[in-house]
Amino acid sequence: MYEDGVFVTVDLGFLVDTHICVYEDVSSYGRYLCFNHIINTQDDAVQLAHKLTPTASSSLPQSDDYGKSYIEQKISNKKLNKLMVDFEA
Repeated sequence: MYEDGVFVTVDLGFLVDTHICVYEDVSSYGRYLCFNHIINTQDDAVQLAHKLTPTASSSLPQSDDYGKSYIEQKISNKKLNKLMVDFEA
C-alpha cells in the first residue's frame, strides 16, 4: 500500500493557521502542500483507522505488512514551512 503512493493528513487547526498565514503574507504565491502527518507504515495506518472509527477497531483488517520496509516518499511542504516560520496563531 505504501510503496504505490503517498498518503498524508493534516490537523484542522494546522490547516486553519496555514490558510490565514498564506492569506496575510503578501509574499505568498503559487500552490502550497499542506500536511503534517505522513502515513507510510502499517502502524501509522492502524492508528489513523482507530482515530477515524474508534468503535470499529475489532473489525479492522489484519495485514502482513508488519516488519516490511517502506519507501521514503518524495513529498515536501518546505515552501509552506518557510512561510510559517514567523507566523503566530
